[in-house]
Amino acid sequence: MAGLADVSSDQERSNWLKAFLGLNIAKHTLEEFVDREVKDVQTQIFQSVRSILYTATVCTNCCTANLLKCPTLNICKKRGKHVCDSMQDTPFKQPRPCSMKICDKVRDEIIKAHRYGNPSWNNTSAEQWESNHWQIAKCFLPPDGYIGVGSANETDFNGIICVMLNCKHFDSKVSFSIAPPPPGLACLLSKVREIGRAVCHNSDCKMNNIDLQNALSTLIGLLSDPTCLGHDGHAQEAIRKIKQLQLDGLKTTEAEMSQLLKDARDTLNDMKQVADESIKEMKAFVENLYKKHAAREDEDYEHAVEDFVRRLKQHYKVTLSHVSISTLLPTADKSLYKLYAAPSICRIVENNEGNKTEHPVTTYKEILYTGGNEKLNKRIFLQGEAGMGKSTFASKLVLDWCNLGEALSSLSKTFVDASMLQEFKLVLFVTLRDSACERDVTKMIKEQIIDLVYSDTNRHDAYEMLSKIMQKEICLVVQDGLDEWKDPQGKLAQPIMVSCYNQCAILTTTRPWKLTNERIKKSQIDSLFELKRVIDPYELVDSVLDSFGCKTSIELKDYVEEN
Repeated sequence: MAGLADVSSDQERSNWLKAFLGLNIAKHTLEEFVDREVKDVQTQIFQSVRSILYTATVCTNCCTANLLKCPTLNICKKRGKHVCDSMQDTPFKQPRPCSMKICDKVRDEIIKAHRYGNPSWNNTSAEQWESNHWQIAKCFLPPDGYIGVGSANETDFNGIICVMLNCKHFDSKVSFSIAPPPPGLACLLSKVREIGRAVCHNSDCKMNNIDLQNALSTLIGLLSDPTCLGHDGHAQEAIRKIKQLQLDGLKTTEAEMSQLLKDARDTLNDMKQVADESIKEMKAFVENLYKKHAAREDEDYEHAVEDFVRRLKQHYKVTLSHVSISTLLPTADKSLYKLYAAPSICRIVENNEGNKTEHPVTTYKEILYTGGNEKLNKRIFLQGEAGMGKSTFASKLVLDWCNLGEALSSLSKTFVDASMLQEFKLVLFVTLRDSACERDVTKMIKEQIIDLVYSDTNRHDAYEMLSKIMQKEICLVVQDGLDEWKDPQGKLAQPIMVSCYNQCAILTTTRPWKLTNERIKKSQIDSLFELKRVIDPYELVDSVLDSFGCKTSIELKDYVEEN
């Protein structure tokens, strides 16, 4: 013979084993009692139904789903207006009356017998209501975890107690009120159920002396109830064993001890499985939550980017779409569409000996990308003497980006591959002479663009969005007029572009002297281009004359003299 103290030297662990054994002792008695009473419930239900229908016929054709209206609380999960994807998910399982009128009546009697009128329909199989009384008992079990249970013996302690709590039949089988009205204290059955949960869900398998004695006394109290259990021989034997547990006097055979420890191990394994499943569910929930949050963030980001781009293009179409006709007439400007003439641009390549060669370019792609692998040039310089049209070309590039790939017209078919500019999420145009006191490109963008297209209350968010876009997306920054900018601190040869914006390419226009006199190293230039002139001067002359309303150079001279 062995005692529980022989199993563990830890007092609190021995206490937990005693409580676990006490539950097992009580469970064997209670399951026999509940099993017997549920048979009576089954008999009473069918007697009542048959007395109404005057028939002894048995129906085995109805499944549980046939007997439930859709939607049924805690059962149906509807998608859309008509489709139920839970219990009634096939044509065979659609709601319909029982052809013999028996099953509908049995269903109604079960609902009446349920204390809360909400049986656990998922657990039960209506086809077996007449042949297996425990299928009726399963209507009173908790809704989850009992579908595969086929008898009282297979039902755990919590399930046995729940049948007594939920089935009104047991009101007459105990001396206390099972469901006392508020603010009444919990009934004895509820207390016993909580003890079962506390023991079976105890992760460290320990219990102090006070909790142990309270648990065992509560079990004895239920088994001693004077209405029924107190007169039951099995209950009396269970009480005797539990009292011996209280006094450390219960001895068990090696076989009994082995079975007890096996049951305890199985309970712990069940706890671990439930815990693992719960952790898995929680992880899945959190992952799903993160995915939804990320999806919402992505959606919000895309909407914010779309709004930023829309405002940016609108700004450019207002500020860059017109150019001055002449420095002699500073207020006279005309549409860039009408005055634009394609420039002659060449790439300047210097070999190791310092010899330079020029290669004409006629597309944006040749400026922005290099080599057969089409590597994006991150640092591009376009030089040209004053008045050659560097700023006009830069403006034309920006407007081509705004026009969704439709290049501004020109008689010479150059730089018409505007569609490739759509590879840039943003094209950001800054005039360096207008930010002579700034050193940081993004601050220039804020000053020249964001402050002009966003209201004061939205500028901070817009500036943060700009930073996000420039870190995540391929962007092009056009810096016009490096020769008109000087570092306020006298240290930098060109404005700062922080390294985290490594997706951005920079196109800088300047006069040639800036690149020779300043400290811009060759390693800081990916590609160097020079704008020499317009390809077709007559095209430009005709455009300018037309803007004055003149047809000949004599008419132009007269116009200038008159104005």
